[in-house]
Amino acid sequence: MTYYIGIDGGGTKTTGAISDGNQVLAERTVGPTNCHVAERALITGRIESLLNDLTEFAGVDFKGIACICFGGAGIDTSQDKLYMETVFREIGFAGKLIVCNDALTALVGANSGYEGAILISGTGSIALAVSADRTWHRVGGWGHLIGDEGSGYRIGRDGFVAIVKSFDKRGPETKLWELYRERHPFETPEDIIEYIYMESREKEAVAKFAEVVIGAYEIDAAARDIVQRAVDELFEMIVAINEIMKWEPFKLSVAGSVLTKSSLMYELLRSRIESQFKHIAFHRPVDLPVMGAVLLAVNEKKDGFVAEALVL
Repeated sequence: MTYYIGIDGGGTKTTGAISDGNQVLAERTVGPTNCHVAERALITGRIESLLNDLTEFAGVDFKGIACICFGGAGIDTSQDKLYMETVFREIGFAGKLIVCNDALTALVGANSGYEGAILISGTGSIALAVSADRTWHRVGGWGHLIGDEGSGYRIGRDGFVAIVKSFDKRGPETKLWELYRERHPFETPEDIIEYIYMESREKEAVAKFAEVVIGAYEIDAAARDIVQRAVDELFEMIVAINEIMKWEPFKLSVAGSVLTKSSLMYELLRSRIESQFKHIAFHRPVDLPVMGAVLLAVNEKKDGFVAEALVL
C-alpha cells in the first residue's frame, strides 16, 4: 500500500497527518518548525520525530511514503525551500517532496483543492490565489515591519498607539488602556516601552491584544477605528487578488485567528465583499491546513492538480 504525509509547519506547533490515499490514518503534533525562528537541529529533530511517529503507526518505513508535502511558516524564498528540503533528505526521506508556504496548504485545505484564493489574518497577514494557469500568486505577507496589514499584530500594535497618543493628549481618550491592563499587568505608561521593545519579545505578544481591540469595537471609538482600518486593509488585498483572477468567479476562504475566531471581523469583511464583488464566493474554510498538505501530497501525480514547480 502507498502512503502520503502532509505537514503544517507553524511558528508555534507543527501538525502532521498520514493517509493511505483514501483516509487519514493518524495525526501527530510536535513543536514549531519555522526555519527563521527555530534552530536547525530542533527543526530536524522535530520533523524526524513526527515522521517516525506517523510511519510507525502505519507500519511502514520512509520507502513506503510516496510523497510528503510540507507547508511551512516562513517558506518564502528558494533558499527557504532548499533549507527544508535538506532537512528531509538528511533525515533519510528520498521520495517526492513538496515544500511551500503554509498559506498554500491553508488554501488547498480551505477550498478542498488547488484553486481559488485565501485571505489569512493571524499574527501576520497574507493572501494567496491560484490563477487559471495553475500559477499561485501572493499579496502581502511582507512581515510586521513593512507589511502584515489587517493582522493581529497590526491591530494589537495600533491599540498601543492609540493608548500612548491618548496619554500625550494627541488623541482621544480610550478604554483600551484599562482593557489592556486586564490582559497584562501594566502599571504605568512607561511599562509599555519595556514590553514593546524587549529584544526577546515575540510578535505574538503584541498580536494577542488584537482580541481586546476587536472586543471593544462597540464601546470604544479608538478600537472601532482600528478595526475598520484593519477591514479596509484586508479588503485592499482582496481587490488585488480579484485583479489577479481577472474578475472571473472564484472561491475565497479565510484562515488565521483574526478571521476564524472573530465573527465581527468575518462579517464586516463579508459585507464589504458581497456589496462590491458579487462573483466572489466568500466562505469559511472547509478543512485545516494539514489536510490541505495531505491533499497536495495525495494528488501530486494528478495532472494539473499541483503546480509542477512545487514538486522537488
